Amino acid sequence: MAPEMLTRQGYNGAVADVWACGVILFITLAGFPPLQKPDASDWWFNKLKQGKHHLFWAAHSRERFFSEDFKDLINKMLSPDPANSNWI
Repeated sequence: MAPEMLTRQGYNGAVADVWACGVILFITLAGFPPLQKPDASDWWFNKLKQGKHHLFWAAHSRERFFSEDFKDLINKMLSPDPANSNWI
C-alpha cells in the first residue's frame, strides 16, 4: 500500500500504482519485500523517506545483487512523497 493510502491522505491512483509496481518489481527480483510497511517506524521506509538510499541498499544487498540501474529505478518508484513523483 502506498504511504499516502496508509495515512489516509488524498492520493493519485496512478502514482500509487507506480509505488505498488515498484514493490512487486523489487519482490520479483529480490525474493523478499523492500520494507515491512510504508511508515516512519519501519527501518527500510525510514531510509527511503530520509533520502538515505545507500543505507537502504546496503541492508538489502546482503542477500542479493542489485544493479545500479535497478536501484535507480526502485528509488524513483518507491518515492515516499507522491508530490515528488515524476512518473505521471
